Amino acid sequence: MIPIKDINPSRSFPIVNITIIFLCSVIWLYEWSLSQKVIHTLQGVVSEFEIFLRQWGLVPVELPEKPYTLLTCFYTVVGDTS
Repeated sequence: MIPIKDINPSRSFPIVNITIIFLCSVIWLYEWSLSQKVIHTLQGVVSEFEIFLRQWGLVPVELPEKPYTLLTCFYTVVGDTS
């Protein structure tokens, strides 16, 4: 159940929460737009979404080479793109 009202009103606006929600929504929309684009390579047909995940998603073996993926993996949403 989502609380509508509270007895103890907050003193400040939840800017951090709103920013995180907005950032995740924008990245999700960007990922969704990538799922429609297809690239033909020597290895076969690859979507730009897969390339995006390989660049920004967390692969434990590649962590020493790409330490930034430890943070960016929280914003990549993996799911069925069909």
